[in-house]
Amino acid sequence: MMSLHREAGVVMITALLFLFVMTLLGVAAMQSSLLQERMAGHLRDSHMAFQAAESALRGGEAWLDSSATNRATAEGNLPLATPAAWDGSGAMGSVALNPEAGLFADPQFHLGPPQFVRSPESMDLNQAQLLCQRLYPVTARASGGTATSVVILRSTYDPPMGGWVSCPNP
Repeated sequence: MMSLHREAGVVMITALLFLFVMTLLGVAAMQSSLLQERMAGHLRDSHMAFQAAESALRGGEAWLDSSATNRATAEGNLPLATPAAWDGSGAMGSVALNPEAGLFADPQFHLGPPQFVRSPESMDLNQAQLLCQRLYPVTARASGGTATSVVILRSTYDPPMGGWVSCPNP
């Protein structure tokens, strides 16, 4: 009878060890699942910010196309010192999106003074008149669902009414 008693204790210890190992596996699986949910949320946030910044770029281009006064305003504007670190100050406008989009703030855009690019035919400096194309830098800044998910995009825009102009003196 003594040996039967010992076996019952060994089974209980084995069962407790098995239960402990299963508990550790369950806790590890829950932590992994939580981490994956956080990563998915951050990815969704960054995608929202990217889409909002894209809409701000389109908004800035539409603003530039809307009137000659806006083009003159952009030409007199100062360029951004570091576009990649733009904090949104001095924005020329913002794009009001649907509040149900869940963005932290409305996306903003900034238009800098135009850059002049010579046409391939104007590369000969001996020509009487050099023609340039006027390209405007458009910078957009948008945040996703939180203030920490920020996307800054920059494009160069050639307005349809821009056309070729005389190159400014270098």
